[in-house]
Amino acid sequence: MDFPFPTVSLLVLVYNQRDLLDLAVASAFAQDCPPIEIILSDDGSSDGSFARLQELAAAYVGPHRVIARQNQPNVGIGEHYNVLMSASSGELLVTAAGDDISTPDRVRRLVAAWDATERRADLISSHLIDLDHEGQLHDVIRVDDLALWQGVEDWALKRPYIVGASHAFTRRLMTHFGPMMKTIAYEDQIMTFRAICLGGGVIVDAPLVHYRRGGTSRLPTFDNTADMEHWTLRQSNRLMAEIGPEDLRNLCA
Repeated sequence: MDFPFPTVSLLVLVYNQRDLLDLAVASAFAQDCPPIEIILSDDGSSDGSFARLQELAAAYVGPHRVIARQNQPNVGIGEHYNVLMSASSGELLVTAAGDDISTPDRVRRLVAAWDATERRADLISSHLIDLDHEGQLHDVIRVDDLALWQGVEDWALKRPYIVGASHAFTRRLMTHFGPMMKTIAYEDQIMTFRAICLGGGVIVDAPLVHYRRGGTSRLPTFDNTADMEHWTLRQSNRLMAEIGPEDLRNLCA
C-alpha cells in the first residue's frame, strides 16, 4: 500500500547549547523530504540559546514550516515533551537533540520504515555515529532491534539498548498513555515501554544521527549553589533511571 507523506514534526530540543545548536538546526533545515514542521524548542536556557534559535528561524528560507519557541522556566525533559505535544501538529514526531546532527535523509527514511509497518509501529529508531567534541566522527553506535521485544515480559527480562536521540514516535503513543511525569530523568525507556505495549517498534538499520559525546551529562560550570544542587539531583535521577533488571540482580547477588 502506498501512503501519502504524513504530517511530521521534527522537534529540536535545546537546553544551554548555544555553541552547538547551529549545526543541529542546519541539519533539520536540510531534510530532503516533503515539507515538514520543524519546531526549535528551548527549555529555559540561560546562555542565549533561544535568541539564537529565533535568529535562525527568521533567516530560514525553504519548504519547511519553522517555529521557534521557549519554555520559561526550565521544565525538564518529561514536561518538555508534554508541552511539545500541544505545540506540534505532526502525526509522526522526530526527536533531534540540540547538540546532535541529523543526516539529510533521516526523516525520509524513518517515514519509509514506518510505512513498511503500515504505520502500526509506534516507535521508529536508528543507529547513530559517535561524534566527539571536536566534531570528528568515530564508530557506529548500534541500538537493539525493537521488533525483537514482543511484549512487557520481554522488556522486564531485559531492556533493549536504545538512544532517545534517534527516536521518532507517533502522536498516538502519547495520547494513548497520557503525559509523562514531570520529574522523569529520561524519556527513552518510557517511550520504548509504551511502544512495546501498543504498536511495537522497529529500527532503520543505518546510522542517521551524529550523536555528540557527553551531551547534557557533561560537567557544567555553575553560577551558584542552587544550580549545582539542581544539576546534581538531576544526574542522580538519571543514574537511577539507567539501572536495569540485570543490574538489580547483580546488586542483590
